[in-house]
Amino acid sequence: MMEKRRVILVTDGDEFACRAIERVAAEIGGRCISRSQGNPTKLSGEQLVELILQTPHDPVFVMFDDCGASGRGPESRRFAMWRGMSKLRCLGRWRLPPIRTSMNGQKCM
Repeated sequence: MMEKRRVILVTDGDEFACRAIERVAAEIGGRCISRSQGNPTKLSGEQLVELILQTPHDPVFVMFDDCGASGRGPESRRFAMWRGMSKLRCLGRWRLPPIRTSMNGQKCM
C-alpha cells in the first residue's frame, strides 16, 4: 500500500511567498509545487494532486491564493476536494501574512 503524501497548504501564492516556501522546503528536505504559485492559483485541484503525487519527497508545500476573495471561492473548493483523498495527508495550513511596507519603505513580511 502506498504511504500517504504529506502536504502543507499555504494560503498565499505571490512571488514573495513562493520564494520563502521554496527555501523552507529545501531546508527541510521537502518539496514546493512552484507551479501552484499565482494570484489567483491557476491550477485545478486535480492538477495539483497529480503534481503532488509526482514529487520524490515530502512534505510537499502547495500554494493556494484567492486574491483575498471572501466566501466559498475556488480555493475553498480545492481544499474541500482533498478531504476524502486517501493518497494525501494534510499536515496543516500555513497562512502567510500579507506583504507590508515598513516605515523606511522596505518591503517586509
